[in-house]
Amino acid sequence: MPSREILWAGSPARLAPLVVLLIVGTFIDTISALVIFTPLLLPLAASAGVDPIHFGVIVAVNLTIGMITPPVGVCLFVTSGIARVSIREMMPDLAPMMVVLTVVLAMITYWPDLVMWLPGYLG
Repeated sequence: MPSREILWAGSPARLAPLVVLLIVGTFIDTISALVIFTPLLLPLAASAGVDPIHFGVIVAVNLTIGMITPPVGVCLFVTSGIARVSIREMMPDLAPMMVVLTVVLAMITYWPDLVMWLPGYLG
């Protein structure tokens, strides 16, 4: 599979969409964020030579991280209610998971073949 241009590599301004999606994911639910920001960011990614499938995976992981991050973190509140554990008690256990998710986000962002091997294989 041919090498693709690395998404958001280079200037710090290219990291802005990733940071925006992480911040937006903490305040807006996922469906609303997708409806609002995908039409804005997809043309930018396409002009940078990023595959739309790769971009979709990056957006999904960004917004998933936002769903478990306070202050709005929907999944955090649902999990807290189901487990009958306060959010304050959950935070120490959530910190290592956030580190792992951030590393995964960096890997899928800067290593496109990690995401694109299956679509490429299937055709």
